Formats: sequence, structure tokens, C-alpha cells
Amino acid sequence: MLTHLHISNYALIKKLDIDFAKGFSAITGETGAGKSIMIGALNLLAGQRADTKVLLEEADKCVIEATFDVSSYGLDKLFESLDLDYGGECVIRREISRSGKSRAFVNDSPVQLPVMREVASHLFDIHSQHQNLLLNDPSFLLGFVDAIAGNEKERDDYRHSYDEYLKAKRDRDNFVKNASKDSGEADYWRYQLNQINDAKLHDGEQEELEEELNVLTHAEEIKTGMYSINELFDSDDGGILSALKKQIGIASSLQQLFPQAGALCERIENAYLELKDVAYEVSGLADDVTFDQERMESVNARLDVIYSLQQKFHAATVADLLNLAEEISGKLSAIENFDEQKDLLEKQLAAAHAKAGNAAAALSDSRAAVFDSISKGIEAALHGLGMPNGEVKVVSRTKEELSPSGKDELSMLFTANKNRELQDAAQIASGGELARLMLAVKSIICRVRVLPTIIFDEIDTGVSGEIAAKMGDMMKEMGQRMQVLSITHLPQIAAKGTRQYKVYKQDDSGSTTTNIRLLDDGQRVDELAVMLSGNIITQAAIDNAKELLKNE
Repeated sequence: MLTHLHISNYALIKKLDIDFAKGFSAITGETGAGKSIMIGALNLLAGQRADTKVLLEEADKCVIEATFDVSSYGLDKLFESLDLDYGGECVIRREISRSGKSRAFVNDSPVQLPVMREVASHLFDIHSQHQNLLLNDPSFLLGFVDAIAGNEKERDDYRHSYDEYLKAKRDRDNFVKNASKDSGEADYWRYQLNQINDAKLHDGEQEELEEELNVLTHAEEIKTGMYSINELFDSDDGGILSALKKQIGIASSLQQLFPQAGALCERIENAYLELKDVAYEVSGLADDVTFDQERMESVNARLDVIYSLQQKFHAATVADLLNLAEEISGKLSAIENFDEQKDLLEKQLAAAHAKAGNAAAALSDSRAAVFDSISKGIEAALHGLGMPNGEVKVVSRTKEELSPSGKDELSMLFTANKNRELQDAAQIASGGELARLMLAVKSIICRVRVLPTIIFDEIDTGVSGEIAAKMGDMMKEMGQRMQVLSITHLPQIAAKGTRQYKVYKQDDSGSTTTNIRLLDDGQRVDELAVMLSGNIITQAAIDNAKELLKNE
């Protein structure tokens, strides 16, 4: 629930700090005192867009901060999914600088507005007069019915199968579209494929040929170098190997006189064997390298083929050419097997559609199962709100096509009079009837949906007297399950509140600002008396105000 609200430099509010309690609280004040300003500030916390027009003093930033006790609302998973710190208290803050830049925070962590909206939607609900028109919004009615039906599993099953159906439809449509486009290029692709296939390429071929060409080009240079190395090891004048062999003999003869010479002898012998092996390999390599003009021309010709294909197809390697050939083969295969592939995709689409249709039917059944109880619940609430002949019926029209929410298009039919045909509620209900209808709907929603705070913004427009008192009773009853704040101009509703706050304007140093304060018992009597009789308070109004409070 909302425990504290801070507003500074917003509209006519210079600085405001107010604590709120659980249960039902009424917020009153004269017309124009600034009650709507508070709603505007809360709407900013709900993620509404803002600009510099909201600043009271352009030189300072605007800050709106609300503190909520969320210890008993099970929001830990929500906060975890949004990567936000979670505790028993949640603080959401919005700052608007003089440049118009807006920043949002949740528990002191900066967040984007969509995240703030998501968090705020689980903390409070502002119900204003225009929300009465939601009765004409099929998506609102669907959300209402689904909340009562508790059909999370059915909705999840349907959304999953609907997504699969959309994917199958995209796959089919894309295949048909691409195949139609590709068929016009089939001859060109075959020509390309033949060019690559005729070259009979194999992966790694280019590197092997380039290495061989390099050897052939420098054959004499390589052969001369190899002979030079071989001469070092074994020459007519005596090479390294002959010298080492001689030294092995000397070291061996010294072993009898100088035992340490044995280890040296062994090491020299190992070096001799290793160098002898190197000499043999050098000699072999030198014999293998020969200049072959015919082979060099053949290698060059083969590389010219590869380079030409790479340039033509913008490929960096032979592997790229082979991959391109495979890709073209796949496209040609798809064209050649168009009918077979299309039939397969059509079957997959039909199966996905059938599965989604079954899931939609199960979802529709879960909704239809609560239509009667919803209608009776709203009617019972309306009877308590002074509409004894009020009738309500939730009906559904089945859509021809699947939609993200299923195949149901809901509407609420209504009549306030006996023996009258039920018609669309949003079209025939008066302002006062709509207000009571929506209050009845909200009272039912709050029984199944855990929401810390609901704020009614003058939804009592169009009602008065006994009906207003009944609306107050309903808000008070709702306040037993959640925190209810009602901005009202009716004393009958204000008197029902456990607490009452007054919004007022104050002139100070040539400027006018808006403030709010909690009223004590005596101040509540005076405020209710003003609401009953105007600025001139009569004794009758005072007595009436006391009677209103006494009855509560």
C-alpha cells in the first residue's frame, strides 16, 4: 500500500509530504484546489510522459516519489525478472529536469519508463471518470473475465500454440513468396552452379597449388641452397660429419684416462647421428626439387580458374565457392520440389491451426464458465448501489479468425429498468450508471487480483445522496482487502473514509501553491459541513456532518 507521497516543484505544488494509512481514505477539497494535480503526479509515476510545463519553478527540477509497503503482495518474482532489488518496501521516483529530461528510479535503481510502468501497474490503479468507457473496450472485459476465471494455464497454452501457428504461417508464406521469386532466377543459378561444379574444386586445393607454384618458381634457388647446406655436412674436403666422427674416436680413447670423457663422447655421438639424419634429409629434398616448366604452366592454369571463379562470385576461398554451390543447389532443389515442400508446410500449418483452435476453445470454455457468476456478482453490487432492477449479462461473440487473445469478443449488456431489453452498457448507461457499473466491476476485481492500492478520481460524478452513500459503503468494504483512496466531492462518500485528507490552495509571497493535510475529527466535521452547505457553514450542516460521521 501507499505509505508516503512526496512531491516537489510540480504544477502548483512547491513541496508536499503526506503519509497514508491502510483501509479507505477520502480526499476532498474545493473545485480547483488541486486534487487533479495529485493524480497527475501519480500518473507520472505510472510512466506517463512529461515535459517542462509541469515545473513550478523552472530553475529547479521536479521530484515525485512514492513509498509502498509491498511485504505481503508476493512481488519478489516480478522484481527478480526486472533485475531490481526487492524488499518489504518499494520506492518509485520520477525526476524531471528544467531541460525536460526525465529520469525514473525503482528502489534507487535507474530504470526505463516501460519498467516503471510495469512496476507501477502492480502497485496502484488510478480509476478516473474516463475509465468508465473501458466497459466498451473488449480487451478490458477480457482481462476482467480472465482475472475472475483464473485461467492462467489456458491462456499460456493458447499463447504458446498461437505463436506456433503464426510461425507455421510465416514459414509457409515466406516459402511460397521466395519460391515464386526464385523460380525466375533458376536458369541463372543453374548456370552458376555448373560453372562451379565443372571446376571440380576441393577444399584446400588453392593453398596446395599456391605452395607448389612457389617451389616451382624458385626451384633453382632452393636446389642451390640445399646443396650448399649438404656441402657443409659432407664435402670432398671434409665436412662436419667427418670432423665429428674423428672427435668421437678421440673422446672414446680418453675414457680410460679420463672417465668424464665418456659422457662427452655419448653426447657428441648423439649430435653426429642427428646431423647425419639432417644431412640425409637435405640431400633427399635437394634431389626432389626440380624445375618443371610443364607442371608450372599446369598449376598456373588451375589457379587462374580458381581466381577467376573467386572474382566472379566475390568469394575469398575455395571453401566459400563450395558453400555457394551448396546454397544454390538447395535453392534449386526447393524449386524442383516446390509442390512437395508446399504440401508439407500446408500440413504443418493446418496442424498448428487445429492445435491453436483447440486451445482457443478451451480458453473460451474457461471464460464462459464464469459469465453467469460475474453477471450475478455485478447485479448484486448494483442492487446495493441503488439499482434494484439492474441487470447485467456478459456475452461473447466468436471471431472467425484466431487473435492474440483467442476467438472471444466480449461485451457487457445492461439495463437499469425492469422488463427492458439489455443493450451494450457503454452505449446506453448514463454517467451515474456507468460510474456504479465500473465501481461494481472494480469491487469484484479486487477480490481476485492482489493490488496494494486503488485510487478513485471523482468516479462519483452523476450520483448523489443515498446512492453516494452506498458507493461509499462499497469503497469502505473494498478497503478491508486493500488500500482505497477516493478523491470525491460528495460528503456522503467522504464520511465513509477511515481518514480524510483535504487538498487546499495557499497564497504565500505573491504565489499560490497547493497543499494537502490530514484532518482531525473536528476538522472533518467542518469540511463535511462545507461540502454540504457551501462556505457559509450552518448549524444544520454541522449537525448533518456529525450525523454522517456518527453513522460510520
